Amino acid sequence: MYFKTTPPSISLFAPTGFPMIEKKDDLSNLVLTCLDRNEISIETNDIIAIAQKIVSKAEGRLMKLSDVKPTQKAVRLARQANKDPRLVESILGEANEIIRAEKGILVVEHKLGHILANAGIDRSNIARTSDHVLLLPKDPDASARKIKNYFQGLYKIKIGVLITDS
Repeated sequence: MYFKTTPPSISLFAPTGFPMIEKKDDLSNLVLTCLDRNEISIETNDIIAIAQKIVSKAEGRLMKLSDVKPTQKAVRLARQANKDPRLVESILGEANEIIRAEKGILVVEHKLGHILANAGIDRSNIARTSDHVLLLPKDPDASARKIKNYFQGLYKIKIGVLITDS
C-alpha cells in the first residue's frame, strides 16, 4: 500500500524514576520532572496516561479501615463475599448499587457510573502493613483536565490525558 503522507503510528514510553506519591503532591509537576529526567518530550496530540492509583494517592483518597464502622448490611454482605466487613462498608460507601455478591468479590455500580469489582477499592501499592485502602479519585475527569491544562498551558500544544487502571 502506498501512502502519500506518513501513516499514523503509536509509540509508548514508560518513564523511570517516578517517585512514591503522597497526599497533595503536584502530579503535573512530578510528571514534568520525570519526563524531563527521561528526556521525553511532549508534542501536539500526545496522550499522557497516568495510573489511577497515583491520582488517588495525591488526592488523599486513602481510607483507614480501623476508622470504618460496618453496618449490618455490610456484615451480611461480608459473610456472603468472604470479605472484611469494614472493606465491604467502604465499598458500599462508594457504590450506587450492588449488582452481584459472591465469594471474594462484590460487583457494583460505582458512584461514577462504572460497573466494577469492589468499587475499585484497592490495597496494592500501599504499605502491606497498612490499615488503609485506596479509593478511586472523586472526579477523574477533573483530575485529567487539570493535568491536561497544565501541559497545554506550558507547551501551547493540544494533548490528552487518561487516568487509567493498571
